[in-house]
Formats: sequence, C-alpha cells, structure tokens
Amino acid sequence: MGAAAHPSAACGTPAPRRYHRRRESGWGRRAGAPGAGPREPRDERCPASHRGRQRHAPSRSRRHRRTPRARRPRGGPLRRGGRRRCALARRRRAGRPAGGRGRRRRRRRLLLDRHRGQHRRQQGARDPGRPLRRCRDGARRPALERRQRARPLAARHQRRRCRRDRRRLDVGATGRSRRARQHRAGRRHRAPPPRARRLSLRVVSEGRAAVSAGDVPVTDAATDAAIVGAFDDSLSAAATQADAALGGLLSEMRDAREIRGSFAERTVIHTLGRLPARRLLVLGLGKPAQLDGFRLHNAFHFAGATLRKQGVRSVTAYVPEEAIAVAGDGTTAAARAVATGILLGNFEGDLNKSERDPDTAIDSVVVAGVGHNGAIEAALREATVLADATNLTRRWAAMPSNTLTPRLLAESARTLYQGTGLEVEVLEKADLEREGMGGLLGVARGSDEPPVMIIVRYDGGRPDGPRLALVGKGITFDTGGISLKSAGGMELMKFDMGGGAAVLAAMRAIAALRPAANVVAVVPATENMPGGHAYKPGDVLTTSAGKTIEVTNTDAEGRIILADGLSKARRLGATHIVDTATLTGACVVALGHVTTGLMTNDRALAAMVQGAADAAGDRVAELPMFPEYDVCLRSDVADMKNTAGREGGTINAAVFLREYVEDLPWVHLDIAGSGWNDQSDQTQIPKGPSGTPARTLVHLATAFASL
Repeated sequence: MGAAAHPSAACGTPAPRRYHRRRESGWGRRAGAPGAGPREPRDERCPASHRGRQRHAPSRSRRHRRTPRARRPRGGPLRRGGRRRCALARRRRAGRPAGGRGRRRRRRRLLLDRHRGQHRRQQGARDPGRPLRRCRDGARRPALERRQRARPLAARHQRRRCRRDRRRLDVGATGRSRRARQHRAGRRHRAPPPRARRLSLRVVSEGRAAVSAGDVPVTDAATDAAIVGAFDDSLSAAATQADAALGGLLSEMRDAREIRGSFAERTVIHTLGRLPARRLLVLGLGKPAQLDGFRLHNAFHFAGATLRKQGVRSVTAYVPEEAIAVAGDGTTAAARAVATGILLGNFEGDLNKSERDPDTAIDSVVVAGVGHNGAIEAALREATVLADATNLTRRWAAMPSNTLTPRLLAESARTLYQGTGLEVEVLEKADLEREGMGGLLGVARGSDEPPVMIIVRYDGGRPDGPRLALVGKGITFDTGGISLKSAGGMELMKFDMGGGAAVLAAMRAIAALRPAANVVAVVPATENMPGGHAYKPGDVLTTSAGKTIEVTNTDAEGRIILADGLSKARRLGATHIVDTATLTGACVVALGHVTTGLMTNDRALAAMVQGAADAAGDRVAELPMFPEYDVCLRSDVADMKNTAGREGGTINAAVFLREYVEDLPWVHLDIAGSGWNDQSDQTQIPKGPSGTPARTLVHLATAFASL
C-alpha cells in the first residue's frame, strides 16, 4: 500500500468516493470497528463499513472539532447541514456583512406559523389541531409520518432542498439568482388574468319590417310572393284574378281537389313569369262563417312562416272581403291582423343549433285590398310593434333556462328599455328581504340563482289618473320543487315565465305606441328547484301583505310569488290590476291550447280585457268564481292553503290570488294552455310558444287611456 492509498485497502474493501474528501475533516468510522485495522490518527481513520449511506451532514460541533475555539462561528442553535453556516463564518472572518439572515429567519418563522395547519397536513398529520407525538428518536412527527417515514436524504440532497425552501419562503432575500429575479420581475409586470366570462342575454328583436298599404292588382304585384285566399267553397277575388292570369290553373287544381280551401292549407305555385311575383301562395281560410280575428291571425302566420322558409323577403297580401266583414273594426282591424300574422312568421326557434340555414326574414309587406288612408297606415304601424312584442315574448319563452336566469331576464329588460323613457327598477334579494316578501323568497330557497322583482313604469296619462298594473309570473324553470314533477315534458317548464315575458314585451310596445295611460309592470322572477334549503310541504310562508300561506304542494309556486307581486302593485298605486301566468295544468285540461282562462272580480274590467283580446286575435273564455270555491283554501295552521286538490284547480288558484288584490278591480289570465302548443294533433294553431297575451295587454293599455 503506497502513501496515497486509502487505509481501507488493508481490509480489501474499496472506499466509497464520497469519503475521499473528508479525511481532513476529522470524521469517519468509529475506532475498533470490524475491518478497521490498527488504530490511527483521527484524520486517517478508515470507515468501519460501507454498507449504509450517510444520513446527514455532520453537526457543527463535529465539523469544527479540530478548529480553534476562537475561530469557530458563534451564535445560533446547532444545526444539521452547515454549508450555509460555514459561508457566513467565512464572510464574518473576511469582514463582510452576513446579509439579512435574521430577517429571513424571522420571515420563514412567520410564514410557517401562518400556514402551520397547511404545513402539518402536508407532513401527514390527520388532525392539524392535535399536538405532535414524540417518537423514539426524539423527533415530533404526525402519526402518518411515523408509519410512512421516508428514508432521510443524503447531505448533498438535503442542501439542495434547503436552498429550494429558501427560494420559496424567502421572498425578500438578497443574493437570489438572476433567473429568479427575472422571473419575479416578469410576474410583477404581467397583465392580470382575464375575468371569467359572465353569461349574458343578447336581446334579439325581429326588427321593424316595412309594412304599407296599396291597391295593387295581383297582376302587377312585383314582390317575391303574393298571397291570395281560398275558402272551402270558392276562391277569393284576388285568387280569381290570379287564376285568369295563369290560364285557369287554380280552377283545375280545385277541380282535382289539390286545392281544397281548408283552414291553414298552403299551396305554393311557381308562376314561371306569368305573374310579376315569382311565387303565388293560395291560403286556405276554411268556412267564411267561422273566420274571426283569431283564425285570421293564425292563417297568415302560417303563410308567413312558409314563405320565410323558402327565402322570400317581400310579400304582397290580399285581404279577402269576407275577412273585412268579420273583423271588429272593418278594414282597419283586418289590415292589422293580416300584417301582424305575416310578421309573426319571422319567428325562429332554432337559434341554438350549430348548423342553421341562413337567416331570412320577411322585411317588406304590402297589404292590398283595404284601401289607403291615415287609419290604415296607423294600424299597419301598430302591426309591426305588436308583431315584434309577440315574437320577443316567444323568443324569451323558448330560451333554455340556463341562458335565461332571473337575473339575466332583468338584465335583458334593462337593455331592451334603453332609450324608451321607461323607468326600470330591479329589486335584488336584499331588497326583497327588506320588504318582507316571504312568498318569493320562500320559493327561491331551493335555487342557487337569486330571485329578483322587475318593476317597469310608464307614465303617459294624467298624474292623478288611473294606473293599470300588469303582473306576470316569472318562474324561469319549474321542477315542482320537493313536489317534483314527472320527467316527461319537464323540459317545457322553461316557458313557465311566459306571463312575465308577455308583460315585459308589452311594456316595450306600450312605450313605442305611447298611449295616454299610466301603466306599471311587476314581474317576480325566480326558479323553483328542490334542494336542502328548498321550501317543503307543511311550511308556512309570510308574504309582504302580512298574510300567511300553508304550503301543501310546492309545485303550486306561481300563486305564491304572484301574491307578493300583487301586493307590490297595490303599494305602487295601482287602481286596476291584470295578472297573467302559466298557472295551472287544470286550465290546459279544461280549455286546451286554444283559449286563455279569464277570472275576475269586476265586470267592467273583464269586458275591457275581452275587447282587447278580440282586437289582438286572442281567444279568452271566462270561468266562474262562485263563493262556494272560497272554502276549499281554508287552513288550520295559516290564513290559507296554496292548493285545494284537483277539483276546480284553475278557479281555486284565482280565488287564492283574489285575496291579495283586496277591493281593487282585477282580472286573472291563465295561459298555461294557450301560451304553448305542444299538442301533436292540434294543427290549426302554430306549434311552440304563441306569445299570448302580449298583444292583448297592449290593446288593453290603449283602451285604458279612455278612462
């Protein structure tokens, strides 16, 4: 063995490489270990065994065992891993400052104290609040760490981990690397992350089409299409002119039973240059004795939808003389009904499809056969406003509930009314709690969407004049709550806010027509959802009127929120109240999808609503409210129950609402059936949302100006 050989060569075991630099440091194998050979000086000792790994760096006392005491570093507790401490000692000996070691140590201690619970969880403690137990080796560790304690790292790895921890904790330390400084500087000047996009509702309006009147014969109508009428026993006058220009084609088709004239029958004929219009649509109107405003609106609605799907942009419609005879106001009402019906065909309910046909809409309508005067022009202007309001109601009713929450409905109303002069106020949840609206708040408890109450004011009449209040139900989705609905057909409960949508759209039309009346709209809006916080059968709710309601069925939530809406309308100074809601399934059973149920406590106001419905092309039928129905809602624990069984369900709901209008004239419109047609065999009414009763409410506000 030469002078440079390692002492372990005597025992025949090659020394690990990590010990070659440590002979001068004075630490190694203990003396007398097997294979250690004769005892030698401390710095020349050979390790006794090379089976194990070094557990940690030597302590400071062992590292400086051969260092004179005057030159040893002072202060601080004895620690493992002394590379940093040696560097500080060298800096002190050289007369250089030692840096912010104390400051960094205090900062690390502060951070560790601040996040002690998180730190203990990272170390494996089950309960961060319990004290750590002392282990056999004297260290305090959590239970999980005692069971799954990792093997200690080598000295070089531990030093690397210490440097990493210092970089993470010591955010203000000096001497950090250039890369770290550049990284933090970049983060300092980096733009803030973008905010999450908030789902908002884009108010879609069908736009104002150009509608005019003109006495243009069918042989001179230079539009994309012309519409002529046919009855079950004859052709209209305009259809007879078109038949002569086409060489008797229509007569031949009628003889062949290809044109029957049945109601809502549409036959499209390409004129091939024989007429200025490229297409001729023969519209069946059924029996003349059965024709009224409701059927006239629906027939031309079918015609407009058929032509729009074929890409027609301009239409000339010829009003039959038989339609003028049955219309309420003669030519004025007939012209309004025809123009409104055609523009209703512009409604599209497939806006959520990823692949859609190019958007086409009828933007030019000429109504022929009604003359041309100021009254006709005013009626046609009203037709465009009424059609836009109806289509907006249908669009809102058809929107999925995830894109039309109560707050988004309020936001869309604010956007819709900009520049109209209407005053809009939205009561948030805190406002509702302050006013004690326990009915609306109780129904909303099961939903994560906060409830709102939308209030819209139009002051066009005398300051001391009567004020009409329009109250609409705004349940944007109705699951039934704890009294859960069946799964079949529940997807259609997105239109349970049809009454509120009609009220809000009608206010937009009222602002455009500007009648001399004072109108206020109130729409309580929320969702009826089940959940841990949802209201339950047996609960008692207190409304803003101070009356209590025993909940016997959570699926009868519409009348509960309307109780607070009607009470709010009274406090806003209403002298007459009309509410509309998709309230009861019993109304669908009784009247189907054709007629709206009407219930009232005032004959004069009911007559005004009936006349407005006739002018608007809506069907309304009155249901009785005899005093025998009142006893069904009596409760043993509250002022009243919210349901009274299946018998007379529609009337019982109206009796419930009547308690909150007190002695004010009031009309209730139940549109549960007439608001949406999903009956497969009902083909004489357009499918989907109808927009009822938006036009009725606009005509009512116009008639209310005469009071």
